[in-house]
Amino acid sequence: PMIAKLVTHAPTRIAAIDAQADALDKFYIDGFQHNIPFVSAVMQNPRWREGKLSTGFIKEEYPEGFAPRVAAGDELKSLAAVAAAIDHKSNLRRRAITHQMDGKNVTFAKSRVVKVGNALQAVEVGGGVEGPIYVTFFDASGNRGDTAEVLSHWVPGEPVWSGAVCRCCHRLSTRTSSRDSCSISCCGC
Repeated sequence: PMIAKLVTHAPTRIAAIDAQADALDKFYIDGFQHNIPFVSAVMQNPRWREGKLSTGFIKEEYPEGFAPRVAAGDELKSLAAVAAAIDHKSNLRRRAITHQMDGKNVTFAKSRVVKVGNALQAVEVGGGVEGPIYVTFFDASGNRGDTAEVLSHWVPGEPVWSGAVCRCCHRLSTRTSSRDSCSISCCGC
């Protein structure tokens, strides 16, 4: 059954599609399966964006069914940076809780390994609650790589993370259940 209908309007087809994609990225539905990741992927499909449609569009574009693409390259780094920042910010919040462990300060390691899909990314994270948070990437040999600046007003418990990684805007759905995954879309690099 349909639980919601999303309609967007803009001066051009592309602007309306971009508004639709942005609105889909803000949706948060939990408790049952939905097709938001599929519809969001359709908004990015070149054929859809060009308006070259037919009644066989889905069958022609997704003959094996829909499967989210595997993050790689900069997208993988953005996901890893956001995951590390979310974990870091959550840990900073926990450190601020008073009367823990007989008054001893709770500390967390700066080094972490972030798993995105099947990929593992070693990172080091630092920064304060108000941000920015800095995430440094390490290669498989342990060599220090790029550092990403992560800015967001997200607080633990909010279902959608919005912010910027290296000045590129992102929005991710955050869920704590192991069966759920994150999706990312860039909203203006």
